[in-house]
Amino acid sequence: MRTITLPLDEFLRWSTGHGETTIPQSWVPIVYAALNNNSPESGYFVQTTSFDGEPMQQPMLWRYGVWHSSQQNEERKKAYSQRQRELSFIFEANVKQAVPYVQKFFGVDKNIANIIATKYVRDNNEELLKMLGMDELIKDIKDV
Repeated sequence: MRTITLPLDEFLRWSTGHGETTIPQSWVPIVYAALNNNSPESGYFVQTTSFDGEPMQQPMLWRYGVWHSSQQNEERKKAYSQRQRELSFIFEANVKQAVPYVQKFFGVDKNIANIIATKYVRDNNEELLKMLGMDELIKDIKDV
């Protein structure tokens, strides 16, 4: 193998022209050390694990600002997904809680009551659910 020498600043500017690039695993310790252990002041970041913490087969060299923005976007996506899951659990718990009241009030079987309860909960029709005898809708995941 032939070895060449390049000025680090030029290499970094060239390799991260679009914000990030893959680098060989063997380069990681060298580039990492040259970047003062991923110091933000270096302006670059070597990523060896995914945003989920899993080891990456192909390390990435990022411009620090681009990496930081990507990391924040991933955190926002995770938080949004978590909130959507929580809302889904709350919705399902409210429907399950409403079904017996709908069954009793309308005198219908469980399947029909489930359809009606789903509609009432989806429409957030608390007044109607109270009329059926249900106290209140669950609003917080800790109450599920």
